[in-house]
Amino acid sequence: MNKKSIIISDEELLKQFCEGNTLAFENLYSRYYAKLLYFITQMLGDTENAKDTLQEVFIKLIENKCKFDFNRKFSVWIYSIASNMCKNNFKHNAVVKKAEAEILHTHSKTEETNTTTNEKKTAIRNAIKNLDIKHKQVFILRHSYSFSFKEIANILEISEGTVKSRMFNCIKKISEHKEIQEVK
Repeated sequence: MNKKSIIISDEELLKQFCEGNTLAFENLYSRYYAKLLYFITQMLGDTENAKDTLQEVFIKLIENKCKFDFNRKFSVWIYSIASNMCKNNFKHNAVVKKAEAEILHTHSKTEETNTTTNEKKTAIRNAIKNLDIKHKQVFILRHSYSFSFKEIANILEISEGTVKSRMFNCIKKISEHKEIQEVK
């Protein structure tokens, strides 16, 4: 007797997952992990960042599983989530890198002249002092102790995405601080 294997559609697996079948999620995960990792790596150009982003994609899937419009194709939905997360990641990283470069540039310029140096250092210190504790923690762990975003997430027991978001907001607040604008 020749048994044919029955292939369950992605949409049906998602429906089963919504009903509490965790094995259905595992099947979706195994179907899409390699394909999405390749796609995200192509988009971001960094395998480690891609793996982190992919985990965030699956977290979004878990959080929004029952919000899926079953008139759509699952593959289109999961790739749109991945694409949007890549865009957000790319924009976020570009802004953070630019702001970090600006702060480091400002910091290195401060060493060129003693008068300006003291003013700029004071302005940066004051800007950091004005941050709320959750942003200050992230900034200090990153810039004073050189911890990675992942390490900071573990230290503070928050998600890596939250760490990145706080760092983004922190750098933005520092660069927009009145005293720093005046010293530039």
